Amino acid sequence: MTRPPGNARDDWEILRDLLQAIGGGDSVSSVDDVFHRISETIPQFAGLTLSKIGDLGVHILQMDELPPMHPADEEAIEQAIAVQAARRAVRPARP
Repeated sequence: MTRPPGNARDDWEILRDLLQAIGGGDSVSSVDDVFHRISETIPQFAGLTLSKIGDLGVHILQMDELPPMHPADEEAIEQAIAVQAARRAVRPARP
C-alpha cells in the first residue's frame, strides 16, 4: 500500500481522527477498526467486512431507500464513476 502524497492522509485516518475528536476513537488504530465501528452503528453494514466488499463495493441501499435526486446530482455521480474507473485503470494490480 502506498502512502498518499505530501501531507495527505488515508481516508481511514481522517475517520479515526473524527472519531477521536467526538470522544469515541480511542480503540481505533486501523482501517479495519474504523469499518468495525461503522458496522456497529449503521445497520446496512452489519455482517460486512472490507474483504467482503472488495474493490468493487456492494449495494447497501435499495433504490426506494435513496433520497430523491436533483438532475445535477446525477451528472456529479456519473463524473465520480468515471473518475473511479480511470483510477482503477491506472492502479497497479495488488499482489
